[in-house]
Amino acid sequence: FIDLQSNLIYGTIPTTTSLITSLTHLTLSNNRFKDTLPIVSPTLNHLDISLNFFTGNIPSNYLNGLLLTTLKISDNLLLGPIPTYMGNMTWLVHLSIDNNFFNSTIPSELGLLTSLTELDISFNNILGTLPITFQKLILLQQLRINNNYFSNIFPNEITYMPLLEVLNIGNNNFHG
Repeated sequence: FIDLQSNLIYGTIPTTTSLITSLTHLTLSNNRFKDTLPIVSPTLNHLDISLNFFTGNIPSNYLNGLLLTTLKISDNLLLGPIPTYMGNMTWLVHLSIDNNFFNSTIPSELGLLTSLTELDISFNNILGTLPITFQKLILLQQLRINNNYFSNIFPNEITYMPLLEVLNIGNNNFHG
């Protein structure tokens, strides 16, 4: 368990953190880390690196094989598409990738994350519509997709989320 949140730590994260084989929880949020995303231990189930200065795309194999329940990479300088392999991370309960520069559609594979209770992809440059696979997210309690470039009619997929308590779809181009 490592929690270094809310300090003034800057620079890059040492690659040796990936060698800590018993590490299950890593929180480095609200610091000044920079560079590309850090290599992480394969035993992690909680990763929070939000509120830093990480840049670039999420590599195609970055989180493959991890049994994460929480992934928070919000408020960085990440860009490119949301990787489709994130749909294989079926243990995820909390996924926050907001306040970055992701600029594609939402991969339909995210609808396979049937354990999700919280999903925040707000304040990006996401286009298109919600995938029909989002009908499978029946445990979702919080959905934030505001401040993107979604379009089309009001997303019917939301009606399949009986536990939804927080919904923010503002500042998009929904109609109907």
